[in-house]
Amino acid sequence: MEGNDNSETISYDYYDVDLSTENPDRCYTPNLECIKNLKTLAPICAFKKKMGLSNFYSICEIHLQNCLIRPLEDMVPYGEISKNDVIYYNNRGRDCFFYMRQSKNLNDAVKLYHDIAAQTGNKKARKFWVKY
Repeated sequence: MEGNDNSETISYDYYDVDLSTENPDRCYTPNLECIKNLKTLAPICAFKKKMGLSNFYSICEIHLQNCLIRPLEDMVPYGEISKNDVIYYNNRGRDCFFYMRQSKNLNDAVKLYHDIAAQTGNKKARKFWVKY
């Protein structure tokens, strides 16, 4: 193999992230602040495109994954909603079992999750939920 390739690629939850082009201040620094300011660490449910409902460790994990998969020209700050996001959180702080216990099957659980998300007071979030 010729030359020295210093680029490093990792698979972050099914998405390739090229660390050689990643500015740490774009995603990682705000993520550390988010973790530092967490009040509790409890699983929360979010809807992930192509996968359905998934539990995440915290809102910080959701923000980080969304931030890392965004193209570099997407200037939406960490923690804000972007059209390039693949994980959507309904701001209710429940784990996925909450939605599954109230539903007959997984499709009903996803529908319930989306219905609750559509009721959120955040107009920007509602705009993205309408598509899913």
